[in-house]
Amino acid sequence: MKVVTCFDPAIRRTQKNDLFACATIGVNKAGTIFVRRAEGARIPFNDQVERVFAVYSADRPAQVGIETIAYQEALKQEVERRGKEQHLFIPVVELNPHTDKDMRIDAMAPLIENGTIRFRRDQQDAVRMFTQRPKAKHDDIPDVIEMAVSMVRKFVKAQAWALTITGKTSHGIKSVWETAPQRAVTGTGDRGQRATTAAPAPFQRVGLCDGNR
Repeated sequence: MKVVTCFDPAIRRTQKNDLFACATIGVNKAGTIFVRRAEGARIPFNDQVERVFAVYSADRPAQVGIETIAYQEALKQEVERRGKEQHLFIPVVELNPHTDKDMRIDAMAPLIENGTIRFRRDQQDAVRMFTQRPKAKHDDIPDVIEMAVSMVRKFVKAQAWALTITGKTSHGIKSVWETAPQRAVTGTGDRGQRATTAAPAPFQRVGLCDGNR
């Protein structure tokens, strides 16, 4: 399974500012994307640096993406500096998205609808940020998940991993989830076998997976 982690840094910790967001995804050979980690919090800069090292140690991704727009580059630089000092050598990749954030997030709608992207049952905060779009207070977790998916696309050929999206979506994430079949896809086994089971509200329209895939 190919595993990558992405971080979206945040400097200020006031209510109106963005969250420090992190996502780890794993992609199996069948092209199924398991959201293994999806979290966001308001923490000071030094804690953000420490969190990068902690997540890397726990998830062991092949690459770690850090958004570096404007002031956010400070996190990447500090992680690289401390990594050299501690001989950890985290494989950091600089992320600098140039397209509109809303368009990038909404482009994941087909993958969520067809079960390609699957969430853990305990990732309610992440699910809520998707389902409440565009009225959700924050979109940091959906944004960092999208960046992780984009990183995976660069690793492998699009046809082999079935991750290519062509064209534009005509609807938002929420409308897709409302019209998707009322079932959940539960991932089982190392080879990504699927078993369809009924899911309790409010996850009836979300691709779910059990455990830390």
